[in-house]
Order: sequence, then structure tokens, then C-alpha cells
Amino acid sequence: MAELVAALDELPHPVRLVLDDLHEIDGRGPLGDLARLVGRRPSRLRLVLASSADPPLALARLRAEGRLHELRADRLRFTAPEATALLRETAPGLTPEQIAALHERTEGWPAGLRLAAIALRRFTHTDRFVAAFSGDERSAADYLTTEVLAGLPTTTLELLRAVSVCAQSPVGLAIALSGRDDAAQALDAFTRDTGLVERTTPGVYRLHALLRTYLVAGLARQHARRHRGVHGVAARWWG
Repeated sequence: MAELVAALDELPHPVRLVLDDLHEIDGRGPLGDLARLVGRRPSRLRLVLASSADPPLALARLRAEGRLHELRADRLRFTAPEATALLRETAPGLTPEQIAALHERTEGWPAGLRLAAIALRRFTHTDRFVAAFSGDERSAADYLTTEVLAGLPTTTLELLRAVSVCAQSPVGLAIALSGRDDAAQALDAFTRDTGLVERTTPGVYRLHALLRTYLVAGLARQHARRHRGVHGVAARWWG
């Protein structure tokens, strides 16, 4: 590592090293080397890390030292004009009202907008598609299954399915729905790991609309009894 840092410092121009899908690395060796590289502070190196979860680095210290620049999910959401530009390019013919509806349904999630544009090619009734578009649409469902939920522990999936029956889940409701006393800690962890769950106010969580509709539709189809049960729990809790 010392030799690498020395070599980097001797370069005539800065180097940007981009590491994508950093969350796929779970070995202590590579992650330890990365932490040491950051700690050595090579003057010519700029690290660009892309990950669906916070890397195991001293982020709080880097942030306090002014050495960290972050682009999180809230910064990556498309604004209405950005969504309009994307959909006019990939799904021409949409009306401003239809674009606004898809932007609202996807909450500006770029992948969701792109998936909606792809799915539109299979439909002739655009209004009907826009009105019904949700996470249960085939393209969106496939993406959520393979890119977001794949590899999650069964206990985490069960928690997300349970809270998906409500648009907002205060901690008490999440505990009641899931039967887990640690529901808040688990949702906090998922909030850090993905932009598809957020804490709206202290103690209140919400799932992204596409993720929530995907999970609740799957729960209704595959676990109808469980689906009825959590709806009953939610109704009693809110009542």
C-alpha cells in the first residue's frame, strides 16, 4: 500500500479511480485495503465510489474533514423537467399529463421512469397503462426482484412485505405488522442501504411507491392469508 501511494503521489496529473457496485465486495481484505488507501490520503488520487450501501469507511470523519462529497438518492431523483426530457426521448407521444403522472408514480426514480418507457412499447392504450403502472408491472417487477431484493435475508423481505400494506409505517405499526421488536433498526439499515425506503419523520418510514406496490401485490397473490392478517393488524392499529 505504501508503494502504491508513493507511485500515485509521483504522477504528474490527478487520477480518478471509479469503483462501481462496491456493495458486491464483502471480503475483509479488499475493504481493509480500501480503508488504508483512503487513510493514506494520496494527493493525486480522487476516489469515486458507487454503492447501494454505505461502504465500511470512516465516513463521519471524512465528512467532518471536508474530504467527502456525497450524491445520495434524494439528489439523484429526476425533477419534472428531467423526467419530461427522458420520456419525450424514450416514449414519444406522451401528453404532459401522462408524463406528470409517471413522474409522480415513480417519484422521479430514474430506473422507474426508464422501465415505464420500456413497458409502454407493449401497450396500445397509453392512458390505461399510465393509470395502472406500478411496481407489479413486469419490467419493474423483474428489476426490483433482481437488482434490489435479490440476496436480501428472508427476515428482511418479510419485514418489507409486512409494512408494504401501509403508505406510512410508524415504528409501533411496523413492530405490530412484522412481530419484530427490532423493526426500526432493520428499517434504518435498509434506509441507509437503498433510496427505496426513507424515514419521513423521526420514527415514521415509507417505502418507495413502486417497491411498495410490488411487495403488496406479491403478498396478496402468494400469501393471501398473511395479506389479510396484516391488513387486519393495520386496521386495528390505526383504529
